[in-house]
Amino acid sequence: MSLTAKLSSVSKPKRIIDAWSSTYSYILAAAAAAIGLGNIWRFPYVLGENGGAWFLFTYFAAIILLGAPLMIACVSIGRLAQKNPISAFSSLAQENGHSRYWGLVGLLTVSSAFCILSFYSVVTGWVFQYSYFALNGVVSHSDKKALQDLFSEMMQSPGHMLGSGFIVLFLSAMVLRLNIQAGLEKLIKWILPLFFAALVLLMVYAFSYGDIKSALSFLFSPQHQDFSFKSVLEALGQTFFSLGIASGILVTFGAYLTRDIPIYRTSIIVCLLDTAIAVLAGLFIFPILFAYHLAPTQGPSLIFIVLPLSFSHLPYGSFFAIVFFLMLSFAAFTSVVALMEPILFCLKEIVHISRKKAAIWVAIATFIASLATVFSFNYLASFHLFGKTLFDCIDYLTANIMLPLGGLMIALFSSWIVPKARMAQALNLEVNHFAFRAWLYATRFIAPVAIVLLASKLLFF
Repeated sequence: MSLTAKLSSVSKPKRIIDAWSSTYSYILAAAAAAIGLGNIWRFPYVLGENGGAWFLFTYFAAIILLGAPLMIACVSIGRLAQKNPISAFSSLAQENGHSRYWGLVGLLTVSSAFCILSFYSVVTGWVFQYSYFALNGVVSHSDKKALQDLFSEMMQSPGHMLGSGFIVLFLSAMVLRLNIQAGLEKLIKWILPLFFAALVLLMVYAFSYGDIKSALSFLFSPQHQDFSFKSVLEALGQTFFSLGIASGILVTFGAYLTRDIPIYRTSIIVCLLDTAIAVLAGLFIFPILFAYHLAPTQGPSLIFIVLPLSFSHLPYGSFFAIVFFLMLSFAAFTSVVALMEPILFCLKEIVHISRKKAAIWVAIATFIASLATVFSFNYLASFHLFGKTLFDCIDYLTANIMLPLGGLMIALFSSWIVPKARMAQALNLEVNHFAFRAWLYATRFIAPVAIVLLASKLLFF
């Protein structure tokens, strides 16, 4: 064997794990992981409240300078190592003469995924419950007080929340016990087109019966007075959290990539898809709200009170309430499955158990951890740490500390610790190629500064 052939065999390890069947499947999977509740209940409101077009331009810049480079870094690390996130960072560091303790970065990302999963599975259970309410006509035939009481009753009923959360985790485990192509990939190929179809249907409905002029003005009019440095930080934060950076998902998905799937191009496509869905969500939510002069809002109150109230006043509201909550269920459920995957992958490789057993153990551990979130709204509602409920503490810890710290370490690791030649190899690019040099500059210099600015939000805002 020639020296070139020997080097080639070393740089391209034999694939012994699952793999995506095609570029299309990987794009759908990465997009499904990114598209979640935040795209629907947060981004449109933040866009309208922070300068409209000015915020959107800033957000696009953040995607180019922060989101896409870090996404490319995460996926490349996974492809190079073809291991779970913990082992990926550790093995790549040791391969290049650095400490195996870089594996702690992988542990941080997987821990972030688990913490997020502990409350995200509960919130997904809420959406499942409201899908049931919509099917029964409860949601679209209630006034504001009845809707507020319905949501309050759900919060005060830990049994219902635990039951719906159990269903979410059970279904997720049933998907994940299968290999990637038979489980996660097949689910996403079926569920994401339904999500897109529901979104288009809701947009047509909103354009037909809603106040589209007021919605377009709220979302896209350049409002200088509403745009500030805090708006820039909001754009950076939305970019960072929406794409699932530093949650272990992208490193795991990268480990399942075959050599023929281009990381650079697919990462940009996923970023654009994620942004497009968030903007389109605003184009069906706010026309409906403004049609009945309801104030724009965000979060659970938007999804579980304000929008259902709007549907109760609109023609065919019962049907479209069902479409909306089913669409929301699709988005939330695929995010839960994606969050479980890196944790499962670590258990499977480190503990050496089957994929089926790992899926069951992740579901059980998440269910136990979710008790903190569930009880935060009832039995432990009066219990506070640093002035926050347990749910708020977990949310604050992941969003403001764990994810930004993980993102910063990923940027430093991929651009300084892993040799440039190895990262270029993962991207199927030459080191001197413009695209690679642009990625390297953004990841080495721009991304760390952006993350530090994002962290400054804790101190000043």
